[in-house]
Amino acid sequence: YRLGRSETNVAAGDLCYSAGKYTGAQWEKAGQTEATRTLVETPFARVQMHDVRSEDGKQLFRDWLWVDERDHINVLVQTAEGKFPLFRQSKYGYVGEALAPVGGFINDGETALEAAKREIREELGLESDQWTALGSYRTAVNRGGGTLHAFYASNAQPAAGAGKGHDDAEKQKRVVLDETQLRAALANGELKEVKW
Repeated sequence: YRLGRSETNVAAGDLCYSAGKYTGAQWEKAGQTEATRTLVETPFARVQMHDVRSEDGKQLFRDWLWVDERDHINVLVQTAEGKFPLFRQSKYGYVGEALAPVGGFINDGETALEAAKREIREELGLESDQWTALGSYRTAVNRGGGTLHAFYASNAQPAAGAGKGHDDAEKQKRVVLDETQLRAALANGELKEVKW
């Protein structure tokens, strides 16, 4: 509604900025979502204003900011030697550096597990045949943010012909911790991000 939009439901003319088509699902909750207006769209995310009816049906919120974002995976990897490869990195959304597990977007047509396997192969040059799903979590329950699918991959071994790099624009360095060091890093708040 800011950015010069009126409070009427304007469908096609509401887009303010586009850097490509977002291909993820449109979030709407039956019985509550009455209208959606796209404000900004990229291949990775879409920012919208939703008209949302309260659960009791008495109020209509016409300024419900919603962010659809591609679903993500995070993988805590433990090698066959019992070590945990992580990244020490900086990201735009926090000050300084932090530790992070392997993470990334789920590509179109890919399951969360397929994305997790692809990411550890691309980023660490590893593969595993022992996977545990740790759950799926909406990262910003009232504002969107996509869903994080978390995994634990144990007994990871070098994968033939796999890469060991990343294409992130931010600074990133691979580090390897033992279990005691990982627990200390968690206790000290060195892991700062919920999802990649």
